[in-house]
Amino acid sequence: MQQLLIITFLFCVGVCRGQSPILPINDANYPEATGAYYKDLNNDLNRYVGTWKYTNGTTSLTVTLQKKVMQHIINAPYGYYEDLVIGEYKYILNGVEKINTLPLLTSITNPQANSIKSFIAVTTGDIRL
Repeated sequence: MQQLLIITFLFCVGVCRGQSPILPINDANYPEATGAYYKDLNNDLNRYVGTWKYTNGTTSLTVTLQKKVMQHIINAPYGYYEDLVIGEYKYILNGVEKINTLPLLTSITNPQANSIKSFIAVTTGDIRL
């Protein structure tokens, strides 16, 4: 019976390890931690998601942004997870398409390879142009 208790105790100690911390992405006071999850706790990144278009005559810039949740980031010497915004764009100058990376938004499997990527959300003040 005593051996069964010891085995059960050792199993619980092995299984009940501490969880990886979940930290808010907009708080710079947290240290970097192996296995941490920098989460968009207040959904601050959601306000950037969508397609944004600027047009002036025959010149336009289209930017499409998407939110990716719990993306694994391999960063020596440790790895961590984070919520981030990724995006691609299309630029047309005087009716001529100069660059179009929008198709990459669905074809790239590593979010770090996208043309636009960010995990920081500005939460104080208004965004003014």
